[in-house]
Amino acid sequence: MDLSTFFDAFTSEDSTVFMVFNIIFFLFGFILAWILWGGRVRRLRNELKTVQDKAYGTEAELTVAREQIEANKKTLLEWKKNTDQAKGDLQTLQLAHDRLRTQCRALEEKNGQLNEMVESYESNIEVLNEQIVGLRTQNTLLSSEQQQGTSLSEDAVDGLAEMQSSYNATIRRMAAFEEKLQQLENDNQSLRSEIDDIKGGGAPLELGAIAVEQPASVEDDATESEDAAKQAARLDVQAAIGTKIPKAKAKHQDDLKLINGIGPFIENQLNEIGIYTYEQVASFDKELIERITIAIGFFPGRILRDDWVGQAGRLAEIKEEHPDALISQAVFPNKPSDLKIVEGIGPKIEKVLKKAGIKTWSELAGTNPDDLKEILLQAGDRYRMHTPTTWPVQAQLALDGEWARLKEYQDYLKGGREE
Repeated sequence: MDLSTFFDAFTSEDSTVFMVFNIIFFLFGFILAWILWGGRVRRLRNELKTVQDKAYGTEAELTVAREQIEANKKTLLEWKKNTDQAKGDLQTLQLAHDRLRTQCRALEEKNGQLNEMVESYESNIEVLNEQIVGLRTQNTLLSSEQQQGTSLSEDAVDGLAEMQSSYNATIRRMAAFEEKLQQLENDNQSLRSEIDDIKGGGAPLELGAIAVEQPASVEDDATESEDAAKQAARLDVQAAIGTKIPKAKAKHQDDLKLINGIGPFIENQLNEIGIYTYEQVASFDKELIERITIAIGFFPGRILRDDWVGQAGRLAEIKEEHPDALISQAVFPNKPSDLKIVEGIGPKIEKVLKKAGIKTWSELAGTNPDDLKEILLQAGDRYRMHTPTTWPVQAQLALDGEWARLKEYQDYLKGGREE
């Protein structure tokens, strides 16, 4: 029996009953499915709520973590800023410390010289005292003879007059020596106080502030004479611009600090008298160098020794052919194993240091100057004259890439030593 025959055999009552049963089963299935689906939906809703709660908690934790990261970043930047500032302060303090040590040595040497002068003056005073005693004795004897009625010969009278004159001159010399001795003792005491201040951590002394003061009148006359000579030299240099020296304007100014021996102060002094470019410096002759030395108040012979003319000529060629090469790295090659960029270190000393295990800027910067001095002493008497006090400072500036500060510092040095 097929399906169509099966349904044809149904009566209307059977069909009704069948449909009722189908509807009942359908409703039963629907209700059962609804109950099961509702339970499933409730479970899913509960799981969704749990997941949402976790998501909200995670999002809150993420927000807190992000805020903490931002705070940590700010703290890190602040620490880095403080570290950089502390490093710069440390370098400044090291430079100041080196200068104070140099000042202290200079004061001690000056103190020793004053002590020698004091001893010399004391010795002279003793000799003069002995002369005075002798002259007084002779004067007493001659006066006694005269009082006894003994006639004095013409030679004796002349001798008495000469003795009296010598006595008076000796008294004046002795007074002058005593006055000078008192001045030296005062200067000596002043130097001792300055040495105690430096060793005891007192207020730093400015460079050049230590000197035995001259009388005001002498100092004023010397200052006026120096100013007049400087002004005359400035006029001579300015008159040479356009003839011996090429003309140049401030807007075409070169960085003269790239010339070894010229720092910001000297560059400004040169600019004030009309020197702005490498071409101008390269044109200096011996006579002009002497006048410029006076005009800018520079050290005699320093311009020739540092070969400003030769350096300026090379920089002028670089400026014309490769202008981009005029940067700090062109003056200081970025090669940490090249110890020769430190002023005072040549090829032979570099070899000595590397043999002792000091092969890079970092190692040199971390070495105590006393240890460097010991290495030089062990290398032989030829290295005894070298003073490595500033070498670690220079190496640290090179290590930090502070090329401008390194050049400015080296311009201040003389043979690797502070002047």
